[in-house]
Amino acid sequence: MALKVSREGSPYGTLFSTQALSVAVSQMKVKSSTCSKCSRVVVPPRDLCPYCGIAGSMEPTELSPRGEILSYTLLHMPPEGFEPPLMMALVRLEQDATVLCLLEEKTTFPDLKIGANVELSLDDAERLRFRPMK
Repeated sequence: MALKVSREGSPYGTLFSTQALSVAVSQMKVKSSTCSKCSRVVVPPRDLCPYCGIAGSMEPTELSPRGEILSYTLLHMPPEGFEPPLMMALVRLEQDATVLCLLEEKTTFPDLKIGANVELSLDDAERLRFRPMK
């Protein structure tokens, strides 16, 4: 399943991931689910909690597109369709939800540190991107 992005008034687009995710671009909110039993937040939204396994316990949630870097890597041999080098980061959003993102296009490679604050955006191909916050 491809990562999905929704834009108000436009069709869904495919993003680089193996999960489904909705992002409302007006006011950029990341759609997720919160489990009413264990309180864990997951992206993309689901009906079944992957942590406690209880079906029907998930409540829709929207998260801010700001977060912090948990981990990152620079790929010198990226997947087909991407030009090297390709920087990717695992970003923790509010309430401990995590997403995998690409560095924003036309950005010089930042001197990243674990814990650095970043903001998410969408590129023209509707891929989730991150950029360091100043």
